[in-house]
This record gives sequence, structure tokens and C-alpha cells, in this order.
Amino acid sequence: MCHKILIITGGSVDIDAASFVENWDAVIAVDGGAEAAVRLKILPTHIIGDFDTANSALIAELKKKGVQSITLNPHKDQTDTQEAVDWALRMGAEEIWILGATGTRMDHTLANLGLLEVIRRAGKKGYIVNAHNKIYLADRRIQLKRDRVYGTYVSLLPFTPQVTGVTLRGFAYPLENQTFTAGVCPGWGVSNEITEETAEIIIESGVLLVLETRD
Repeated sequence: MCHKILIITGGSVDIDAASFVENWDAVIAVDGGAEAAVRLKILPTHIIGDFDTANSALIAELKKKGVQSITLNPHKDQTDTQEAVDWALRMGAEEIWILGATGTRMDHTLANLGLLEVIRRAGKKGYIVNAHNKIYLADRRIQLKRDRVYGTYVSLLPFTPQVTGVTLRGFAYPLENQTFTAGVCPGWGVSNEITEETAEIIIESGVLLVLETRD
């Protein structure tokens, strides 16, 4: 069983985001993400995709090094990244960290944010990380350590139609039993800051999209 699996997909990948994710048990490079993995000096344990955007010579070289290859049919109902998430879940991942899930293609970015829900419904933890954001879902009480958050700011957005009983403690802008509704973006959910050593987010029902961000 692999406790923590890193997925490197084909969007924007940078060294700072990669260095934030530590001690992974397996690395799945998705299609063109294989080139990003090599650039980061990370040898994948698996490569997966239809390889329409991958360097064929690089894929052949990785196979020679013993990297397990999973070739997908290009005509499929799921994206290559979702296939990688499904594969990681089958490998027994408790945590799935995704690099390259954001970039210039907003449709891909939004689809990849939806993969966090796939991971949550499987009872596991999922994170998307880029140069400026660590993104994940929360559906219960969580604690944040001020010296461990990814950036200066913490933003909360409703992921389900309604999120009730939201209470924030240890933040510059605390909340008590508030409701977040999709389609309405109250200012209290954006660019909050942790002021205590430990901050707490409490959720009665629903799911919040949590973004730890930095400029």
C-alpha cells in the first residue's frame, strides 16, 4: 500500500510546489507530465496516458528504466489525470498530491478541481499544489498551523450548494455559525489570515474549497 502518491500532470509545474510535497511512496506522471517530472529530477514509478502530448523518446527511455507504463485509449470518458487518480486510489493511497493540475486551460483546471471530490468521496485526502496555491476540500473540523500553511492567506469558497455552520477561530476575521451559498461569494470567505499559532475551521454540513495562497 502507498500512503502518499504524487501525480504530475501536464499543466504548470514549478520546483517550489514540488519541494513542498515530501516523502511520497509513488509518483505517477501523466502523459506530458513525464517531461515535468524529469525536469524536476523526479523519476516516476508509473507513467499513464494516451501519450498524445508526451515525448515518445522520453517515454521509451523511462520504460527502459523500469517505470511501469499504462497506455490509455485516447477515446475515453475520463481525462488522463482522472485515470491517474483512479489508479492511485487502487494502489491504496491515503493522500494524493497533484502537481500541474492548473494552467492556461481553465476547463482542465476546473475539471481537476472536481477530482478533489472524487478523492474525498473515496475517504482520502487530496491536494492540488502550484506556485501560489495549496487547494483542498474540507467537510469537517480541521486545524491549521500558522507556521505550516502554504501562504499568507486562507480563502474559503462553497464547493457544495450550501455549507452551513461555518465557524472560524484564530483568524483575523473570525466567523460564528455562518452559511456559505454557491453563487454568492461573501467577502468573509476570501483572503483571511491566521493570527494564532493554531486556527480552526468548523463545518456543520457541506463541503468547502480551501485555498492556502501566496502572492
